[in-house]
Order: sequence, then C-alpha cells, then structure tokens
Amino acid sequence: MNQNFLEELKKLKGITPDSDFVKRSRFSILSSPQKQKLFSLSQFGEIFNFSLSLALTSLLVIGTIGGVKYLQKSPLPLKLAGLDSSILKAEAESFGIDVKISKLTYQEEKNKEIQKALKETINDNPVYFEKVILDKETENMSLDTPENPLINKALNELVK
Repeated sequence: MNQNFLEELKKLKGITPDSDFVKRSRFSILSSPQKQKLFSLSQFGEIFNFSLSLALTSLLVIGTIGGVKYLQKSPLPLKLAGLDSSILKAEAESFGIDVKISKLTYQEEKNKEIQKALKETINDNPVYFEKVILDKETENMSLDTPENPLINKALNELVK
C-alpha cells in the first residue's frame, strides 16, 4: 500500500495547470484588493500633521480673542495707546496747552527784549520819544519789573 501511494504521488507531481487557468488566476489575484497593514508610520505622520495644524489654529484664534479682551480690561500701562480713546483725548488736550505755553513763553521773551530796547533808547536818545508815545507803548508794561500782566492773565486762564 505504501508503494502504491508513493507511485500515485509521483504521478500527481507531474500534473500542470492549464495555461488559461493560470492567466485567470493570476489576474484574479492581482486585481483583488490587498490588505493593508493595521497601522503604518506614514498614516501616523498624516494624522499627527493634521492634528497639530488644527490645535495650533485653535490656539491662535483663542489667543487672539482672549488677547483683545485682556487689553480692553488691563490697567493703563499695558494698554496700547491707539486703543484707548481717553488717552488720545488727554494727549490732544495737553498738546494744545503745550502750544499755548510755548507761545506765551515766546511772547514773554519778546516783551523782555522790547523793554530792554526801550530802556536803551530812552537812556541814549530821549529826544526822539515824546512822553505821550512812550506812555501809550508801555501802558501794559512796567519797565522796572519783567512781568507782563497780559501773560499772567493768559496763564491764569490756562490753569482754569
């Protein structure tokens, strides 16, 4: 029986498939969907890339919204000058005061120069000046003190 069995196996070893069968089988195997690995490194990279992009975008949006809210409620040194209208208004008002003060300072310097020139002219050439003209020109000025009542009045109005 063993002998018979071995001879039968040798006969079966020589069996070859039909060429048409080979072509159909090969085509069927190669066209069927292949099973992919459960988890590949490239898939992990794509998932991680998308997740990281989504997380960073969310943080940026939340940070921007929160940052604006924080700046609106923060104390003055942390505020941006362009965002607070009260700071801009105060700065504009102080600019006007600065301009007025600089004009008054300029006028005071000019008045001192005029007083000096008048004193020199009176002392050097008293013939050319009539008392009426001198009184009219110097009615708001005192030649003895450098103060000008008009400047003092303007400064008092500015302080109010």
